[in-house]
Amino acid sequence: MKQSLYGTVLCIIVTTIFSFHYIAAKHILASSVSPFALSAWRGLVGGGLILFYFRKKFTSKDIFKGNVVSICLMAFLGFFINQIFFMKGLKLTTPLNTAIISNTIPIVTLLFAGLLGIEKVTTKKVVGIGATFLLVSYLIISGNGNETVYFFNLGNLLILLNVMAFCLAFVLGKKVLKNNFPFELLTGLMLFGGGFLMVFIANKHMVDIYNFASGSLNNTLLVLFEIIISTSIVYLLNLKALQLMNATKVAFFIYLQPIITGISDFFIRGSIPQTELFFIFPGILVIGFLVVSQKSE
Repeated sequence: MKQSLYGTVLCIIVTTIFSFHYIAAKHILASSVSPFALSAWRGLVGGGLILFYFRKKFTSKDIFKGNVVSICLMAFLGFFINQIFFMKGLKLTTPLNTAIISNTIPIVTLLFAGLLGIEKVTTKKVVGIGATFLLVSYLIISGNGNETVYFFNLGNLLILLNVMAFCLAFVLGKKVLKNNFPFELLTGLMLFGGGFLMVFIANKHMVDIYNFASGSLNNTLLVLFEIIISTSIVYLLNLKALQLMNATKVAFFIYLQPIITGISDFFIRGSIPQTELFFIFPGILVIGFLVVSQKSE
């Protein structure tokens, strides 16, 4: 009972951190900070801290237990490409839209697992996947955001591409983990490797983070939250929650993110959710729950 309560509290903390991550990153990006610089620092510091924290749990030989190509692809897709889409998309859309589209992670993961032959996809699941993409497509073509290209909302489209890159990397990661590859090492390498690649794009803009952080105490706290708490700290808390509760219960808390994000964004930035979101979010939530809980035939 105590373990379950402790695990629930940790899940709520993790969900709250992720929800505020959308708002904090949006605020930093609105201050002319390069999205690539922010991503690079998040990957280097967050990944570096995870590798340092678990340094005694694995050796350099562990890297060769898994498929090196898959690990490199995870770093490339799971953080480098993922963060390019995420940061550019967040800059052009709202934190709430970002949180809602991110709720499709379980569905998109199922899609890639089916396409790669890792999991059997039933007819009911195909219908659920299609319905989810129809709901997200409305956000993409409705102009719900800050910028459109032709009839597309560019920000929402980029967030969906960010989700797809992350989910593909996640599916590849499951293959690597089958070789008893340390999960902590995989996460640390993905963040650090992706962050390292991002440095080459950020280039001279890496100093943007320092310039922003030195502006005020509030800016400093926002930067620390983004590069430490919303990366390595939230990972450690999530890992502890998984030790206390089963993965299905932990994953359920992702559906609380839009609620927390929407309420927080209203009080912090005065942002009022658009009416259609009150229909789209429940739709994604219900479909996600029904599809993911379905057993393969």
